[in-house]
Amino acid sequence: MAVQSIDLLISAAASVFQVRVVESPNGRLESPAALPLSPASSGYVFGRGDSEIVIPVTIDGVTDADHAKEIGAALYNALTSDDRLQDLVTSAIGGARAVGAGARLRFQIEPRAMRRIPLELLYRESEGFLTLARDLSVVRYLPVSGQPIRTLIVPPPLHILIVTFAPRDLPPLDANAEIRRIRDALSTLESEGVVAIQELRNPSLDVLRRTLREQHIEALHLIGHGDYRTDTPLLALTKPDGSAHLVSAETFAINLAGADTLRLVVFNACDTAIQSTTAAWVGIAPQVMQLGNLPATIAMSSTITDGSAVAFAQGFYRSLGCGDDIDTAMREGRIAIFNRTGSRAGLAREFAIPVLFLRPSDARLIEFPIRQTERILETLTPQDGREQFAALANSYARVANWKSVHDHLQSLDTSFALVEIEIERVAAAVVSDFRFALRGWAACRSVIERLKALARDPATVITGTAFNEHANGAMSGDAWIVEIAVSARGIDRALETDDEAALLRESRALRRAILTYLNVSDKALVDLNRDIQQVNLTFTGSAAAEIQKLHQWLDERTAIHAAINSTAAAFRPVRDLAFQPSGNGMLDWIERAWSYVRSNALDSRLFPEAEARGDLARNGALSGAAYAVELVRAAEGIDQALQLAFAAKQDESGDVQNAARIFDTVISKHAFLADQALKEIADQLRALAGQWK
Repeated sequence: MAVQSIDLLISAAASVFQVRVVESPNGRLESPAALPLSPASSGYVFGRGDSEIVIPVTIDGVTDADHAKEIGAALYNALTSDDRLQDLVTSAIGGARAVGAGARLRFQIEPRAMRRIPLELLYRESEGFLTLARDLSVVRYLPVSGQPIRTLIVPPPLHILIVTFAPRDLPPLDANAEIRRIRDALSTLESEGVVAIQELRNPSLDVLRRTLREQHIEALHLIGHGDYRTDTPLLALTKPDGSAHLVSAETFAINLAGADTLRLVVFNACDTAIQSTTAAWVGIAPQVMQLGNLPATIAMSSTITDGSAVAFAQGFYRSLGCGDDIDTAMREGRIAIFNRTGSRAGLAREFAIPVLFLRPSDARLIEFPIRQTERILETLTPQDGREQFAALANSYARVANWKSVHDHLQSLDTSFALVEIEIERVAAAVVSDFRFALRGWAACRSVIERLKALARDPATVITGTAFNEHANGAMSGDAWIVEIAVSARGIDRALETDDEAALLRESRALRRAILTYLNVSDKALVDLNRDIQQVNLTFTGSAAAEIQKLHQWLDERTAIHAAINSTAAAFRPVRDLAFQPSGNGMLDWIERAWSYVRSNALDSRLFPEAEARGDLARNGALSGAAYAVELVRAAEGIDQALQLAFAAKQDESGDVQNAARIFDTVISKHAFLADQALKEIADQLRALAGQWK
């Protein structure tokens, strides 16, 4: 379900609290409305005389179900006591519902004393508790700057890392029991392939950081202690000797940077936690979200019973793992708690203990392509225009098939590079020995056979003429497969006859064909993407929004894929020259080749496009998406190494070679990741094209 945000700011002027609508689909409330809450020793008083209601500072002051409703209703009435604000909020909720969307009340709270007030209990007579309603949600946020956060597109399952910190000199946590309860609660989801769970116990920051980066974790579930005895909330990690190591939110957030797949941190306060922990969590969670450039964090505003913590984890992670947005996942987790506790005294408030801090407007933090495909197919109807979708399906199939050609050629390029090295070695040797070349060539042949099969398949919509090898030895088909097949046959014959001259000639022909048709497939993907982006969708309902989102992802990933692959191809001569013996003006040649990469790939295309997309910011501090940041740093490394080498008039230290090696590693890594990201979109398009009949 699409969700529209209504952003409310609670502030204080002198001793008066105020509230205004900062943004909503129906506009803003520029002048703040007075918030009729008066500070008292036990909380905030709403109303006057006999009708006064004391709203507690934290949810711990709520006793039972009736009290929870009373507090929630008082909070809602206080927030909407100004007719202008009430009209704006009510009309925005109604407007969202009119277009089949949900409404999200997103609170920014400036007065520190009010940051733990139980807004998650908001109660409206016609809706009940807003956090349990079908199409309403309540979240907290900070208006943070920084790079845009895009929905992460990954195949299932949802990867969860459970981390426990249990220092021996703080109140004991039963970490083993806590992990066991969560794993038991999620065991069915794990067996169904909805989630995959890993554990870390008392890790160092280095180990935590490495695990998040290398294991592609999407959700971090943290169990431990916080400390709120100072103005800076602290997180208690564990030193090697088992004692507490207190770190700030800033330090912790810095160590989450670079974990590109991480979309969520859940700060859990289990039943054995002390009160300072939950206070610290509510302080740490938004700071980690802000400083770590994360889309969402969840904190417990009070200690929560183990049963409710398990129920929340089960409902929340099942929903998130099935591809729901985080509003829906929070609702499912809360309802799981509500169903467990009912109206039991002392427990009825527990569904409101989890607090969500959310940054982006799109709350679908993670997208599983198969789920989106299902949503599109479920919501498409014959009235949506069969002809238009049939045309789109043809374009989707073409994208998928050209991506397959590109991937096979990329694999052939890698395998054949090793064969080329062996061919050069044989050519320089006194006695020809083709054994190692034959072994490497066998891997190339298997890739070429897959390319032939693709070109023979009548369902491959990118072929004009199906590939065929005739009895007389002739070949027919499209140029991209015929040229590769002819060169491959020439290499076969040269290896069979130990013909070095023919082997060199045919290997160069195959290399030209690989590079030529890698460029052709890249261009085809770019052209097809451009055509798809120009389609004026006539669909109605949610299918149009889902398809538009799919097209946007295709556009972004095609652009990144093309720019990185173009840079990798341009860098190849620099890499080859850098690893040649020094001397004979080699630095001049390297500098010329690198200048071409700079002017024709990086500075004229990749970096400007990354800045335009919001993937790169260089306003004082370098920040942005990993591929852009790492390439900027690697490029600057080559610049500096060349500058120093020219100043010394030689590169005896090998700094240029080392810098080139670093750049080659970075560009290879991100070329692979860009290939994988575009392949996931292409596979999704293929699935859509194949299921529409």
